[in-house]
Amino acid sequence: MRARQFRRLANRLFVDRPESVLRRFKGRSHWPPLSLRRWVGSWADFDADGRWLIDQLSIRDLLPAGAQVLDVGCGCGRLAMALARDPRVAPLGLRYHGLDVDKPSIEWCRRHIGSEHDGFDFEHVGLRNRSYNPSGPLDAATYRFPFADFSFDLVVAASLFTHLVAAEMEHYLGEMARLLAGRGTLWATFFLFGNPAAPPDRHPVDFPHRDGKVAFHSQREPENAVSFAESYVLEVAAASGLELAEPIAYGPHDHLFFKRAE
Repeated sequence: MRARQFRRLANRLFVDRPESVLRRFKGRSHWPPLSLRRWVGSWADFDADGRWLIDQLSIRDLLPAGAQVLDVGCGCGRLAMALARDPRVAPLGLRYHGLDVDKPSIEWCRRHIGSEHDGFDFEHVGLRNRSYNPSGPLDAATYRFPFADFSFDLVVAASLFTHLVAAEMEHYLGEMARLLAGRGTLWATFFLFGNPAAPPDRHPVDFPHRDGKVAFHSQREPENAVSFAESYVLEVAAASGLELAEPIAYGPHDHLFFKRAE
């Protein structure tokens, strides 16, 4: 059993139950259990992280009434919970679709978000990933998302490309471009390197194992954290028919907003 899976099992067996009592005491009973929150790295303040996501979407007018939203790598519902509970969003009549390789997270989201909020759907996808789903039967480098072309006004890929190898990243950008409606937006986060104008040492992990345009935090488990050369990502995006909608926002995760190239 890999270290990540072992820590999750330990959290589920020994931490989730007492932590649930603490969550209820603090008015956080709507949060997922700790074993799920830690799986996606956002565990300390689930609500604040969700509100930040909504704020970023709202200031860019990316949540029009009736918008179709696809959240690839939705995890245990950080964005979904925020969309479902935020009073700014409730009147908009959004349709939300969440996909993830982690079955326990999807099951939790279905029970606690999908069953309580109309228009929220969650789907488990058995894609193989050595860090998050090592026994998955499907190849992420060839997987076709189960949606028609031009289906979504907004595609979100937060902390997704940071766990994909090169062939998977290229394929996913192409698929997401296919799914975007004419004026749709893709919001994706990356770990980027190679731009001397970007702040150095901004990422929470280092990438000592570099192979050309790709670098890894762990050679034994590459998908644990992956960094791409910025020029490589932009070349792949352009080949997929995407262009930046605004300058890259550099930080612990580098935020890129893409639209269809005109």
